Amino acid sequence: MTEPDSNEPSRSARIWKRTVVGLSIGGFIIYMLVLAAQSEAGMPIAIVASLLTIGAAWEVAYMGSLRERRLGFALIGPLAAAVFFSVAHVSYGRDAGYSTSLINELLIVTGLAAFGLAGARLLKKRRSDNAFTFLGFAATLILLAYLIVDITVWDPSVAHSMLLTGCAAVSVYAAYSVTRFKKSDLRWALGLALWIALPLTWVWHVWSQFGPAPMVGLVVLSKVGDIAAYYGGNAFGKHHPLPNLSPGKTVEGFACSVAAGILTGGILSAVDAFPCGLLAGVTAGLVVNIASQAGDLLESWVKRSVGVKDSSAVFGPSGGFLDIVDSLLLSAPAALLTWPWLLLGDL
Repeated sequence: MTEPDSNEPSRSARIWKRTVVGLSIGGFIIYMLVLAAQSEAGMPIAIVASLLTIGAAWEVAYMGSLRERRLGFALIGPLAAAVFFSVAHVSYGRDAGYSTSLINELLIVTGLAAFGLAGARLLKKRRSDNAFTFLGFAATLILLAYLIVDITVWDPSVAHSMLLTGCAAVSVYAAYSVTRFKKSDLRWALGLALWIALPLTWVWHVWSQFGPAPMVGLVVLSKVGDIAAYYGGNAFGKHHPLPNLSPGKTVEGFACSVAAGILTGGILSAVDAFPCGLLAGVTAGLVVNIASQAGDLLESWVKRSVGVKDSSAVFGPSGGFLDIVDSLLLSAPAALLTWPWLLLGDL
């Protein structure tokens, strides 16, 4: 029989350590949310979103088998576009046509991801993977992203979206035709780019369309669910429905998370943080909670698929950048899709 490792911390010690780290991260998040709520243009949102997006993309690029695929190149263009989008949001403060601009951003990121993957394959074939080639390639992508952002800011029309749709399709087809990379690499590149590059920058759109309080509410709802699932699962968890995907997830933790999301959504509407009635607030809380938990499971699936247990240990027991933002990667898009009806509608 194998003796237990005496140096391994106990369950209570792990929970306590994670709590301390989580409180520190939570304090910083609260501080940045206060700055964002007081901002006139949303600059703190753009800065934090850009930094977290870059950190998450860096982790993914070097995560398990993804490192061998050189998908970091495919993420350079989408990351550059995401940063420039954040700058454009703050600089121009677009209030009209935001739904169309989000579609444009998705299309741009799709084309840039395919372009970056093609560049990585060409560099590999020509054996010219050096610093100067990398910098020149990155500069080209950044310049392309800047030009497209400039056009997008001034012309968020349906016609332009159709043009970008064609450009994205041509980019993907041309990249595949030139390099003949594996279709699985293309799926990973596009999937990771769409998953990571834009959702955090879209938090600015929540701030712009609904106001500072709902934006803070989105972050609170996303993290409250995580906290309730973690402590509820540790306290009451007995049933593990997804042992191969996420062994720590329990039915009891899921139920605690849903209850916390519904309760928090009701409280936010009751104190007028959400401009809606109680039913709409509760529904908004439920929607964000389900999306947040789905985001956490999606991250677990990605990690298992590439053969790693944790994205990184940047934040110690709380994991890495991806573990901090995984819930927002799906909850922010979910809020933008449903909140115009829930918070601004008649429910």
